[in-house]
Amino acid sequence: VGPQPVVTCLADDCTIVVSHRDPQEVQAKMDRAMADISDYTRRNRVLLSPEKTQLLLIPRGRKASAEERRIECVMRGTKIKPTPTIEIIGVTLDEQLTGEAHAAVAARKATAALHQLAATIHPLAPRDRERLIKATVLPHLDQCQHAFTNSSRRAQETLQRSYQRAARVAHWGAKALHFSARGVTEAGRDAPDTRPSPPAV
Repeated sequence: VGPQPVVTCLADDCTIVVSHRDPQEVQAKMDRAMADISDYTRRNRVLLSPEKTQLLLIPRGRKASAEERRIECVMRGTKIKPTPTIEIIGVTLDEQLTGEAHAAVAARKATAALHQLAATIHPLAPRDRERLIKATVLPHLDQCQHAFTNSSRRAQETLQRSYQRAARVAHWGAKALHFSARGVTEAGRDAPDTRPSPPAV
């Protein structure tokens, strides 16, 4: 980020990014940016929404200093303080930009979709289960990988577990939701074969 604030708008979402080594200068730049956008919205009769405004502080180190924690922005008289994560157009950003928060959200969405789908697709052949899972479950995880290219190992492991869970359901059906990979294999060995016999030739 350069010396000037970076403003990005999409539809009714607006993101302002300011940066500086000195926390006090960051605060000053944020104040000027908020004053400018308040002036613009007032002249164009656009009403800002403080309750929908989020502030993310990305510290220089692993943890924010006391000075950094004092940074805030003011909108229409309302003070907005930093939060550990914010959501921007479907992407959850965390203060260390690790991608872990977004991976967790994506994994929860994929798991919820998998639970809704599993019982319905259980009677189908594995190739058909796989096709439906690819269409309805995996996009939640795929989108997360596109959003973060340098995510942490923990974020990658969260996604990997979700991919593996989806693969087990595609192979074993709904019963895979309640077993580990080894447990599903052992349960499959002991379970009777309920598939219909092939037609006589």
